[in-house]
Amino acid sequence: MLRYAWEQTQVFLYRSPKMAQSFEYLLFHVVMWGIAGCAFIGIVRRAGLKRPSFLLGPIFSGLDSVPFQYLVIGAALAASLALIMPTIISRVAEISYGGVKVALAQSESSLANLESALDVPNVPTEGKLKGPDLYHYERLSQNLYSILEQRKDPNSLDFISRKKYRRLIDYVARAACLMNHQTKFLEIARQLETFKDRKLNWDEQYLIGLAYLVAADECESSNRENYLKSAAGYFEDARKNNSYNVRITFNLGMTALLLGNYPKGIKLMNQCMRMDKAYIQKAKWNIACGYVRLNQRKRALDALEEIEAGPIWEEYKDDPWFKTGHRHFEIAFKLLCAVKIAENKVKNLSGQANGEAIANELKERVNTICEGP
Repeated sequence: MLRYAWEQTQVFLYRSPKMAQSFEYLLFHVVMWGIAGCAFIGIVRRAGLKRPSFLLGPIFSGLDSVPFQYLVIGAALAASLALIMPTIISRVAEISYGGVKVALAQSESSLANLESALDVPNVPTEGKLKGPDLYHYERLSQNLYSILEQRKDPNSLDFISRKKYRRLIDYVARAACLMNHQTKFLEIARQLETFKDRKLNWDEQYLIGLAYLVAADECESSNRENYLKSAAGYFEDARKNNSYNVRITFNLGMTALLLGNYPKGIKLMNQCMRMDKAYIQKAKWNIACGYVRLNQRKRALDALEEIEAGPIWEEYKDDPWFKTGHRHFEIAFKLLCAVKIAENKVKNLSGQANGEAIANELKERVNTICEGP
């Protein structure tokens, strides 16, 4: 309860790092000038001047016991600190004494980098970044690495700064994924785990899981299985918190297939098709991949035939998952790819009806080959 109240107070006071800094400096000035004022009153009393009637005797009579030179030093020191210390603090991030570093404040550049995270744009959902999006990605990546070098523990930040820092990490991680910078994607996404003020939400769990999944293609072969298992763990946690998100289910199914758990992968892909029709084509392809590895080749071809013709078949025909060493199956698969590619081209040239007639004829040839030994 107290923590929540304090964080709400921070939200009210620290709308920006500059406002927070101004508030801290105001308190510092009040304290320092208060000390200087008390010391000055003590000097006045030592000079034998009459105490002003508006000053409370019990409060200031204690100053009579303080040596005169201490009062002078105290007044001068407090006034000096009130004038020059805010300037020093704003420019010094830490001091070192005897090998021990003591942090005084964030440097101006660090505060500026955190403040710039407020202006983080939305990350495009697909395609490589270019133009202004690429510029923002490079600029914010540089800001993030600068902050990581200066501040190792994000939990020492105030509530508002933690929120902005999370937003900055999320942007750079997602942008790195779109740019196919997979190792960087994983490195940045894992920074979300350094926050201890709350548990990861489902979207953050999904993001880290996706980072492990795609980075498995760039890591050393000895670490690939560990990356995939880590991805599966994060996807499972995310799915517990949000079982209706099709992206989580789809990528969990992909991870299961890559780990060799083909029945689970096929089951999850079937769930994806029921959850969102937009995933039907990709899910059927992955189902076919699972059936191939289970040596259920006829079921694999049946799943492939249900996929609509389109230019994507130009990529499908070279998929290594369908290089099984089984001669008749590979011939049937190549013919099926040729059917889908031809059907797509004929649709574009002669219309749908003519394209379907040619495709049906080719499908019969495929079925004839499939019935062979």
